Amino acid sequence: MKKNMFFAATFAIIAFLLSCSLDPYGEGLGANSTGGDSSIITTNPGVEINNGGGETNCTKLLSAPYSVSATALSESSIRISWSSVSGADYYNVYYSTTANGTYNYLKNVRSPSITHTDAGLSPSTPRYYKVSAGNNCGESALSSDYDFAKTTCTISATPGGILATGIAQDTIRVTWNPVQNATGYYVYYGSTSSANTSSYKVTGTSFKLYGLSAGSTRYFKVSSYNDCGESAQSNTVSATTCTNPSAPSRILASGQSSSSIRISWNQVSGATSYNVYRSTTSSTSGFTKVGTVSSTSTSYTDTGLSSNQTYYYRVSAVNNCGESALSSDYDLASTICTTINAPANVSAQALSSRSIKISWNPVDGATSYNVYYCTTANGTYQKRGSTSSSTTSYTDDYGLSPATPYFYKVTAVSSCGESALGANIAAATTGN
Repeated sequence: MKKNMFFAATFAIIAFLLSCSLDPYGEGLGANSTGGDSSIITTNPGVEINNGGGETNCTKLLSAPYSVSATALSESSIRISWSSVSGADYYNVYYSTTANGTYNYLKNVRSPSITHTDAGLSPSTPRYYKVSAGNNCGESALSSDYDFAKTTCTISATPGGILATGIAQDTIRVTWNPVQNATGYYVYYGSTSSANTSSYKVTGTSFKLYGLSAGSTRYFKVSSYNDCGESAQSNTVSATTCTNPSAPSRILASGQSSSSIRISWNQVSGATSYNVYRSTTSSTSGFTKVGTVSSTSTSYTDTGLSSNQTYYYRVSAVNNCGESALSSDYDLASTICTTINAPANVSAQALSSRSIKISWNPVDGATSYNVYYCTTANGTYQKRGSTSSSTTSYTDDYGLSPATPYFYKVTAVSSCGESALGANIAAATTGN
């Protein structure tokens, strides 16, 4: 009985000693550990320790690192460094967005390295960092020492190519060149060159200022912005709302031919083009636009007109703001009426004892033809008949005598009148 009690006491002592050598915390596991395989594990957010499993040789819990330093390297990365801790197997890096906020686990760094680069960040990201040290006994407290850094941020450039233009009586348009990495733009404007009365925030590269009075001048500056801030303002540009041009004066019209009239007028300052209007009456309501010329020209030739016809003309001026009223001044002119030529190649052929056919060449501009005859070549010719402009032959079968010679001439008729009797005489003798 005593022997059994001795062995029980001995085993109890041995078990106690083994538990002390395996785990200084008396739980058979390292501090903050859940046991298991040989790996870095996390039991609390961001806390990692080395749990070897089985026998360990725990020395002592380490003190926290000091001299924590954070330096922004770029728009997306920050470099963290700290002092080395004697006996440390690893370091855990933690971050927070505020100095006294909750620090989140970021990275486990194996000793002897005492740096880490926090990458993949957004521009202008603020971060606070603390570091802990760890060995087989567990992880130290977070360093009381911390440091702050903010990823760099490049402000977008000042816009260039600023252009302001009055495009209507109440509107000015401002445009500029796009800026790389800009999120948007601020347009500053005012009635003085300081251009600081008001501003608008836009995302495109143009802006229209409405509601102005005709002839108003405004000054403009433009800046760009992104997440890093606002650029410097551009140089100042200005523009004046446009006004419609005044109407041209001294309208002059003159007939050039039987189908054309030339119109001229005085030049208008600021005009970019002119419109020419025509009517067959002087009434202001009857004018229709017939042509447009550039600002470099102050004349226009109206073609395709009817012969011997009177036309009235007015002219307007145009600029980028709009069109003037039609000129109060107008002029009228008539197309020139040129006497038409007599037909050529007149010929006559007897068809019977009492009929003769007369033929001729067509004449441009003719509206009809008249046929004349005489019983002698040099006698007095009398009108025998007429044809339309589409008919170039005529059959004379009225009151002719058999076996009698007849002589014929043909005239052409237009809106300007009748041609002279041509020198071309055609003769034929009726049959027996």
